[in-house]
Amino acid sequence: MIDYETPRRHFRWPSLIIGILFILGGIGTLMHPGSAVKGIVWIIALLMLISGIVTLGVFFDIRRASGRTHWSSLVTGILDIILAIIVFSNMQGSFIFLGYLFAFWFLFDNITALQLSGLTLHSGFNTFMAVLGLIAGVVMLFTPVLGTLVAVYLLAFYLFLFGILLLARAF
Repeated sequence: MIDYETPRRHFRWPSLIIGILFILGGIGTLMHPGSAVKGIVWIIALLMLISGIVTLGVFFDIRRASGRTHWSSLVTGILDIILAIIVFSNMQGSFIFLGYLFAFWFLFDNITALQLSGLTLHSGFNTFMAVLGLIAGVVMLFTPVLGTLVAVYLLAFYLFLFGILLLARAF
């Protein structure tokens, strides 16, 4: 029989070190939000590129499997890739428009998600989440600074939270 209550006999140094680095990263994010936003912009551009490629793959898979063509998937995939290229080529300009990029990305992807939600196993849940995403996109479209600030503070919160979790795992 396995004894799950056996105490651990060693200290986990990697968890301690990484936890401290995450907490320092959270402090750095709050102290230097501009640098954090630049990092977020780069990550978003990478995710948009990946999302565009995956969405194009979904378009071709659906067309091959069902014979139906959902042009919104094709347009969304292409727009995601174009936006990613624009962001990668002009990071300074993209810094200013981060809120708008978030808003348009949310709008495009959630319109597609809404159109494709009927093809999924949990269509009600997918429709609900797509509508929430559309609402978030509209809110960010009218308040782009809010979208940028939320991104920075969410990143800082995550870094603190995960850092504390790793510290707890070290002991």
